Amino acid sequence: MMSAMGDVDGYSVTNFFPKQEFDFASGNGIIEFDVNINGNPGRSWWEILITPRDQMKLGAAEDWLPISETYPEDRMVLTYWDDQVREMKVGTGAIAPNGWTDTFKDWRSWDNNIDPSDPANTNRATRRKNRIIINNDKLTWQIQKQDGTFDDVVLNLDSPLPFDRGLVMFKTLAYTPEKDGNMNMYTYHWDNIRFNGPRITPYRTIESAPLVNLANNGDRELGATQTQTINIDAVGENPVLVGQIQAPKFGETLLSVNGGPNIDMSRGTSIDCVSDGWTTTYVPINKSLLRQGANTFRWTVGSREACAGTYPWRGFTVKAFEIQFDGNSN
Repeated sequence: MMSAMGDVDGYSVTNFFPKQEFDFASGNGIIEFDVNINGNPGRSWWEILITPRDQMKLGAAEDWLPISETYPEDRMVLTYWDDQVREMKVGTGAIAPNGWTDTFKDWRSWDNNIDPSDPANTNRATRRKNRIIINNDKLTWQIQKQDGTFDDVVLNLDSPLPFDRGLVMFKTLAYTPEKDGNMNMYTYHWDNIRFNGPRITPYRTIESAPLVNLANNGDRELGATQTQTINIDAVGENPVLVGQIQAPKFGETLLSVNGGPNIDMSRGTSIDCVSDGWTTTYVPINKSLLRQGANTFRWTVGSREACAGTYPWRGFTVKAFEIQFDGNSN
């Protein structure tokens, strides 16, 4: 598949990930994928984020970049920067920028130090096999050279890995390049994605209709509502509501499922009380709230809690909203 971004302002993140979790509890987990590794044009790069499913964030990135979400509490991050160098980091115990336990950046660039004659340095259609090996005491990142051998980068771990099962998220990132008319320059080409370990049944998702907009250009009256109808073919086990909320505030981002009591969806985010950016929410709900067929989801602008202080804007926006069921559902 090909991932690409068009003409977008500022800082941009796209992602895709298998709905099957990766279990590396055996201490010898392997991820493989083919992707282009050239660095042109600049300010565009890709990374792999591995995190437990209940901590996944749809748009997370480095805290020093202009983005609302940073990496989740438990994470492994492997970044192939636009200067063709590799970086590996492990964190736990706190949301980034805190909690990093082990980091390593290999300053050798592919085009200058490792394989200068590789046609993949300039041709985006030429892909190279990447292999990530997760052991109990180290992470190894291999990239196959044009002669078939592999170049290794190793992060030796001072601390145990904080988890042994999670989602593998493939992400592309860009910061302020002018992409209009140049999408062929800002693409990544992925192939042969696979990982080892036990075969875990993929979880199931049911996506909602488009955007919920209760922001009204930044301010909305208390009690304003918007309703979505989502059809469910079969109600599965352990349902979870997932999406991204813009400007969530405790007490203000309310959702009622089929006429049930309001759920404060901001409580499923990583914010303390208030955020003005896009933040992922992950909220488990009782299976009894859902039914086969049409389901009504009513969003309401509630009364914010005192901790939000004098935050000027009332309201919120929701995108990428979906229901997830465990893999053992019908």
